Amino acid sequence: NTLVLRVNTAHNTLTEYLNHVRQTHLDAQSNQDVPFEQLVDKLKVSRSLSHSPLFQIMVTTNTEFGVNSAEQKASFTLDEVSLSQIEQEEVQSKFDLEVGLNLTAEGIELEWTYDVALFDEEYISTLDRHLTRVLTELSQTASQSNQALQAITMLSEQETQRLLSEQEVTLPAPRQGSIHRLFEAQVAERASKSAVEKDGQSLTYQALNERANQLAKRLQNEHGVRSGSLVGICMSRSLDMAVSVLAILKAGAAYVPLDPEYPQARLAYMCNDTKVALVLCDTAHEDKLPEDVKTLSTLEASEYSSENLKDESDENSLAYVIYTSGSTGVPKGVMITHKSLVNYQAHIAHSYGISSEDRVLQFSSMSFDIFVEEFFGALCHGASLVFRNDEMMQSASGFYDYCEAHEISVVSLPTAYYESICRSERPQPAPLRLVIVGGEALKSTTVAAHLKGRDGVQLINSYGPTEATITAITHVVQSADSNGVVPIGKRNLGVELLVLSPDGSLSPMGGQGELYIGGACLAAGYLNQEQKTAESFIDNPYYGVAGSRSKKLYKTGDLVRYLADGNLQFVGRVDGQVKVNGYRIEVDEITVQLSNLAGVDSALVLHDKEQQVHRLHAFIARQAGGTLNDEEF
Repeated sequence: NTLVLRVNTAHNTLTEYLNHVRQTHLDAQSNQDVPFEQLVDKLKVSRSLSHSPLFQIMVTTNTEFGVNSAEQKASFTLDEVSLSQIEQEEVQSKFDLEVGLNLTAEGIELEWTYDVALFDEEYISTLDRHLTRVLTELSQTASQSNQALQAITMLSEQETQRLLSEQEVTLPAPRQGSIHRLFEAQVAERASKSAVEKDGQSLTYQALNERANQLAKRLQNEHGVRSGSLVGICMSRSLDMAVSVLAILKAGAAYVPLDPEYPQARLAYMCNDTKVALVLCDTAHEDKLPEDVKTLSTLEASEYSSENLKDESDENSLAYVIYTSGSTGVPKGVMITHKSLVNYQAHIAHSYGISSEDRVLQFSSMSFDIFVEEFFGALCHGASLVFRNDEMMQSASGFYDYCEAHEISVVSLPTAYYESICRSERPQPAPLRLVIVGGEALKSTTVAAHLKGRDGVQLINSYGPTEATITAITHVVQSADSNGVVPIGKRNLGVELLVLSPDGSLSPMGGQGELYIGGACLAAGYLNQEQKTAESFIDNPYYGVAGSRSKKLYKTGDLVRYLADGNLQFVGRVDGQVKVNGYRIEVDEITVQLSNLAGVDSALVLHDKEQQVHRLHAFIARQAGGTLNDEEF
C-alpha cells in the first residue's frame, strides 16, 4: 500500500531530522492498512487527470540485492535458456517523478523516471548530482550526531563558485556626485532642445535649468531649505512639477512625492513622518494638506540668479523618499540616495539606449517610482519628456493617438495596462520603438499579442522593488516567451542577486528560493524605522566570496528560480503582499486600517487572482450595537 509522507527539514541537527523522519515513517506504517484510494476519498481531494492526488513524487527503496544493474543483467544466465533484454521506447508512470534507490553491496544506485512534459534530461541530471552529493555527505557524517542540517550541502564547490561569480560584472566608469549634475551636463550640450512638454507648453533644457536654479535659491534663502532637508511635492502633472523636482535637488534637499489623490489621512501621516520643511503644491491641492504644514504654491523666483548652484549634495545624500505599503498598517518611507539613482542611469543607457533622439512618455504617478525612471531617464540622457493627459487613458486608440501625435518613442507602463491595450487593432505609432512593462507577471498571451501587432517595437519585462531603486532585473522579450512562462530576466548593471533557501544557503540552478538584492542600487533603508530596516536589509553572508561584493542584501520576499539560460523566473511571495495594477500592496495594511474604523469588530481582506483582473475583496464584522460610517469606508 502507498504511504504518503510529509517531512519537515526545519531541524537544527542531523540527529533531530533523522529521528523526525523515522517517527514519520513509524506513524505512517501504523496506519498502512488504510487503502490510499480510501484516504483520498475521505480527504475529498480534488482530482485531475494530469497528476496523482496528494503527492506527485514517489520514492521506492529496493533492498533485495537482486539483478538490478546493467552489468548484472548482462551477465545473468540460465541453463538451456536464452535471455535478452527488451528495450522500451516509452516508460509509463503514474507520477511526475519516481526515484528508485537500489541498495547493493557496492553502494546505492539511483534510478529516475520522470514526465518529459515537466522535466528535461539536464534538470534530472542536476537532481541526480545533488542527491548523490547529499547521500555521500550523509554517509560521511552519520556518526556526527550534532552536525548542523544546513551544513550538509547539495552544491559542489564549482556550483557555489558559479552562483557567486555570476555577480561579477564589468561596469562603466562609475559616475560620481549628484543626479542633477547629470542633468546639467545635458543642458551644456543641448540648451535649446525641448526638455519637458505638457499640453502644448514646453521648456527647453536651458529654460528648465534656469527656472530650477532660481527656485532652488528661493527655497534656500526664504524657506531655509538645506542639505538634508525633506521637501514635499503635491501637484498634478505640469511643467512646474519638473521645475520643483530639480529645484529641490539643487537646493541640497530630497523630495517627497505626495500624491494629491491619496486620502488626507495618508498625506497627513507622510507629512508628519518626514517632518517636511515645506511642500510645493498647486493651489487646487493646498487644502488636502494638514494645516500645520508649510506650503508654497507660487513658484515664481525671477529675482534670483539663474546660474547653477554650488552642489550641496554628495553621492550619499538622499535624493527622494517614496512611500510603499506596510504590513503593520503604517506606510514605509524608502530612502534613495544620489549614488543609487546615478547608478541606475548606467542601466538606462545600457538596456534602454535612451538618447537625445528619443521622446519619453511621462505616464506614471509621481508617487510610483517608475516616475523616477521616466523623469531622469529622459532628462539625464538628452531626451524630451512628454507628460500625458487624462483623456488618453480612456481607450487604447486614445493612448496610441496621443503617442503618435507627440511622436513618443519610449513608454514605461504597468503590465496590466499594457495587457489591456496591446491587442488593439489600432496601428502602432510610427516613432514607438520601446515598451517597458513591470509591476506584475507578464503573460505569454500578452507577448504573443505584442509580437503579432507591434512589428519592430522592443518589449522589455522589468522587475524590481522600490528598495532596489526602481528596477533590478530586466528581460528583453523573445518570440519563445509567447509559448510559456515569461522570465523576469537577468540583473541590471551594478546589481547583485542571490537566491537563498530559508536556512540562508544558496539555492541551486532550477531550485526555488527567496530573492535577495545587493549592490549600488540599494536604498539607505526606511525613514524612522530602524528595526524594519535591520530586518529587511541584512548582512550578506557571502560578502567577499567569489564575485559577491555587496555588504548588504535586501530581502525581497519574492520566490524565484534560476532557469537553465540564467534568467530568473518569478514564482510567488513568501508573505501576504500582492500586486494590483502594478502597485505593491500589503493586504495586512488594509486589514489593519479597516479594523481601526469606528464600529468595526474585525476585518478580512482576500486577494482574488482567478479572474483576468486582480481584485481585493474586503469583509468586515460590525461591533455589537455599533454603526458604520459610509464616508469613512
